[in-house]
Amino acid sequence: MATLRKILLVDDDDDLREALSEQLVMTEDFDVFEAATGAEGMEKVKAGLYDLVILTWKQDLVHSQKSDTHDYQDVRRHVYRV
Repeated sequence: MATLRKILLVDDDDDLREALSEQLVMTEDFDVFEAATGAEGMEKVKAGLYDLVILTWKQDLVHSQKSDTHDYQDVRRHVYRV
């Protein structure tokens, strides 16, 4: 049996996130994890290893309100790149 790829979906739109999650799970190729906020997503990224992280462009997972800059390096440190 093949190992399922781990995907983290981060989006504050519950309906969109859940619909995408259901579609991905139906393929039986992915183990899908969800986060409704950027902070929750970042906690999950730091706690686990994901093959793919899908998030909205303006999600606060990578956006700093203080400096109005994007901290992609922090996310990249915790995400396995294929």
